[in-house]
Amino acid sequence: GGKTPFATVFGGGPRLLVSAEFDWQALRIPHFGTLGPGVGVGFTEASGNAMFASPHGPTMTTTSGETTSLDIYPFDALAVLRIDVLWHDLGVPIVPYLKAGFGVALWRATNTLGTSVYVDPKSGQSTSGEGHSIGTHVALGIAFNLNVIDSSAAKDWDEQSGVNSTYLFAEWTREDLDGLGLQSDPLRVGGTGWTFGLAFEF
Repeated sequence: GGKTPFATVFGGGPRLLVSAEFDWQALRIPHFGTLGPGVGVGFTEASGNAMFASPHGPTMTTTSGETTSLDIYPFDALAVLRIDVLWHDLGVPIVPYLKAGFGVALWRATNTLGTSVYVDPKSGQSTSGEGHSIGTHVALGIAFNLNVIDSSAAKDWDEQSGVNSTYLFAEWTREDLDGLGLQSDPLRVGGTGWTFGLAFEF
């Protein structure tokens, strides 16, 4: 209906998502790369001042002094294709990769009393502000192998810790946790974003 409850309360700016992922390079494709499964988990939070509800319904009108937050914990199950032929065959320290799979986000809306509860003014029925949303996850990324900066130090670290390679990576992600048509009126979670970080290959 044109309403924007999330943006009204929390604003429309970017959010920081902290996450970690474990991938298993189960299958090596000679002179191309690897294919295998991956799992990931993350956390993000949005906070703002809660809105007063209209006495005639849930329409948000004016801002209160109470803080409200939305906590989201996304979990992903992925297939990961790493195209490492440039590094393994040619010594060029660049590894593009592709990820695709499914995700579920556990979410919870809170206020100063804990998990938020909405009470319908007409029926008196209460709804707890927590649940989950399912959907799809895709990502494209590129990684730079840091071993080329100091190969002898990388070799020593490999012998001591088992880390074969360390990568600096940048990844574009699109997550659409909209229920996949299987959930009735789910909270739509996700969006498009960039991820930057370190990857360790054992």
